[in-house]
Amino acid sequence: MKLKFLSGVVLSTTLIVGINVTQASFSCDDKRYCKEMVSCDEAYYHLQHCGRKSLDRDKDGIPCESICVAQKKPKAKKPKGDQKPVPEAKGFDLSGIWLGDGYKCDGNVSQQRIKIEQKGYAIVGTKITGDACVPADYRTFSGRLDTLNVTWTTGYANRPACCKMTGQLTLLDNNRIGVNGFQFKFARIASKATEDGDLSGTWLGEGYQCGWQVFQEEVEIKQQGNAIVATKITGDACVPAGYRSFSGALDTAHITWTTGDPNNPACCQEKGILSIIDENTLKGGGITFKRDIKPDRF
Repeated sequence: MKLKFLSGVVLSTTLIVGINVTQASFSCDDKRYCKEMVSCDEAYYHLQHCGRKSLDRDKDGIPCESICVAQKKPKAKKPKGDQKPVPEAKGFDLSGIWLGDGYKCDGNVSQQRIKIEQKGYAIVGTKITGDACVPADYRTFSGRLDTLNVTWTTGYANRPACCKMTGQLTLLDNNRIGVNGFQFKFARIASKATEDGDLSGTWLGEGYQCGWQVFQEEVEIKQQGNAIVATKITGDACVPAGYRSFSGALDTAHITWTTGDPNNPACCQEKGILSIIDENTLKGGGITFKRDIKPDRF
């Protein structure tokens, strides 16, 4: 292409089309870790052109999410002082123990228990059980119900709880929460009111199995603080009366069942989760327990 200037000098030049400035700015050097990347563009370059697949641990096409997600996702707006709560947030108390289904760490997906504390519209979720990316006792999220915006703690196995990202909750009801289009769900397994209450007493358990038979059996639950122990009043050939049916802790909802078979009764143990539906209903291991409330006598 020829360009003619006012001076009358004619110059010949070449128009170069299609140069990718990002590609021209980086090279496939010995950088291998997200902490070595100075920008999201550099991380994408090393993933797409240098084959650094380790930069995309969850294989969602986004490298170094501690950099790229933070740059590309809009920050949650801070609620104004006079901001009114969203209608579905009114009357909700999320305090208690919850089971989160969908936690991801290095390609693995797991269920984890958390404790949610609520004060006004402010909520904080702390992990009871965790993983290598965000271990137990770390904050998993914090936010507000009047905006439904939350900030998550994220990380990697080699950099646990290192990063933050924003998200949004959906209140399905007082016992279920959806997250980011329901790719992630929480279900309440113990309310704060029940956690502070007393489960001691006689309960009827519907669904005990021994062989092919299903039984309704009576247990006595004793609670001391968060510790609970259930002993069979009536039993079966697999776990007879007088044996412990289960024991555990309310603050984690984790229990240990006594199991067995007719030839080897009460021989074994099995881990499980106890869901506290309300002060008179418990569920766990396929068994529904109802508190045996005796009528008052006059």
